[in-house]
Amino acid sequence: MARQHGIIPLVPREQTTLRPAPWLYAVLAAGDLGATAGAVLMYLEQGISWLTLGLAGLSILFPVGFVGFAVTRIDLLPDELRVTRLLGRRSVAKSDVTSAKMDGGVVFLQLRNGQWFKLPSAGDNSVGVLDSVQAWLKDG
Repeated sequence: MARQHGIIPLVPREQTTLRPAPWLYAVLAAGDLGATAGAVLMYLEQGISWLTLGLAGLSILFPVGFVGFAVTRIDLLPDELRVTRLLGRRSVAKSDVTSAKMDGGVVFLQLRNGQWFKLPSAGDNSVGVLDSVQAWLKDG
């Protein structure tokens, strides 16, 4: 970036995107691998049993969770906050948000109408999400 008179010009942020922590993908992949291996081994050893069916069911649910995490995101746009999840998208205007707080590791937005809006989990980085949202609220 070019300097003019010792000042670095600030470029306004167009969009900040927050996603779940990368280690969550590894946990889901390991869980899927373990459930699939367990289902195969239990089938070979016991045939069809409740344990085999349960592990097979888990081996189907883990990829659904993986896709859910891959789709989940929080976009901090100049005038709105957009949350994208597996089952839909919701936008909240910046002017409708009065504050943000964290309770039990989950970030909530308080809206002008008194309702609370829960943001998706970011794994172990809920404090980072809260800080980003609070900075977004203060920015302009």
